[in-house]
Amino acid sequence: VIHSYAFFGLKSVGSLILCLLPTCPIKQIDPFAFFGFHTCDTILLTGIHTSLRSGSFSHMTSIRLLNLSHGEISRIHSYAFQGSEHIGELDLSSSLISNIDTDAFEQINNISLLNLNGNLIRLFEKSIFQPLVHSIRHINLDNNPIQCDCTLEWYLEQRSDRFKLPDVCTGPIGYECLSPNELQQSQLPCYKINEDNNQTTLKNLCEKRVKGIVVAKSLASLYRLNTCLFVLLTIMFISNVVI
Repeated sequence: VIHSYAFFGLKSVGSLILCLLPTCPIKQIDPFAFFGFHTCDTILLTGIHTSLRSGSFSHMTSIRLLNLSHGEISRIHSYAFQGSEHIGELDLSSSLISNIDTDAFEQINNISLLNLNGNLIRLFEKSIFQPLVHSIRHINLDNNPIQCDCTLEWYLEQRSDRFKLPDVCTGPIGYECLSPNELQQSQLPCYKINEDNNQTTLKNLCEKRVKGIVVAKSLASLYRLNTCLFVLLTIMFISNVVI
């Protein structure tokens, strides 16, 4: 356990390596654990097995690089980094993160790199990520099961190379074949009213794509069959002429 104010007043420490192991023995980080730790600009704490509670990494006024990768974090609570506005790079890759609270990244206004590669994040929500747009150079969300649903609408309105999303969506059903980077707003799987029976229906673009592929294959097969028949008839005609 890293208790509250564990490093308060500690001086002359520029870099702090707490864990570089695949499995870190630290199972809990209390709020304000790094409060008052003003000289440190780099913290390496990989392999931790705990969620990031509110205030866990708050008020670190000099921090530039925070590496929390390759752990089992699962959830980032609101205001986990409150008051640590100078964080420039935050590595949370490969940490089994599935839940990120609104305001989880509140007050880290100078961040340039956020690495969330290889987690279990399903939704690319505006309330979580848009506040970072003004300062961020790159957000890596590759290798996450991102859904191509209407939470992506804000991203589609302002497409940017600063966002790295997975190559293929993982849902909802019928959309797994689509690429978030090629998706259009008109293709979003939002519910719409069916004018015939006033029921809500869901588009299925993958089904249409599969049908298109099947039709194309059928036409190709028919073309090959016709070609074979033409060749056969030609041979028969030539044979009859020779005889």
